[in-house]
Amino acid sequence: MSDGEKTTLEEVVARLQGLVDEVERYSDPIIRRTVFELLDWLDTLHREGLERLAAGLRGAGVFDRAIDDPVVAHLFAVYGVLDGDDPAPLIEEALEEVRPYVHSHGGEMQLDSVEAGVVRLRLFGACQGCPSAVVTLTQSLEQAVRDRWPGLVRIEVSEDRPARRLPIQIQPRQ
Repeated sequence: MSDGEKTTLEEVVARLQGLVDEVERYSDPIIRRTVFELLDWLDTLHREGLERLAAGLRGAGVFDRAIDDPVVAHLFAVYGVLDGDDPAPLIEEALEEVRPYVHSHGGEMQLDSVEAGVVRLRLFGACQGCPSAVVTLTQSLEQAVRDRWPGLVRIEVSEDRPARRLPIQIQPRQ
């Protein structure tokens, strides 16, 4: 990024995730451990600073104006500073918006968890094994979630696969 170059929140989040993914692929466990420890300490510092900033903004009566800014709202949401609001109901609302499309293809989806801005979903039914289901669902759902919850970092989708059955071996009678 060059001086004065503007980037979107989505570009920043995507680049950060790309860098984390890259570090996870490093073969040297010492480098990986050191980088992730560094990130944990930065996270601790940022969380404390944002909590203090939010308290000051609330005290000054301007907290609601501050979170009108999407970057501020995103940071406060990711660090859990938005009055402890649980994003699950907002995400469920977004799922309901997209669910008719999923149902029209014989599928179903379920919210598994939300942690640190990562929304984890599970696919069921006809969506299982469909190569385009994850991409289509993620793209359509991402905007619906962002419209309701600015703390979204990414959506992860997994398929609910039936348990693998081992063949039964029948022993002949003796």
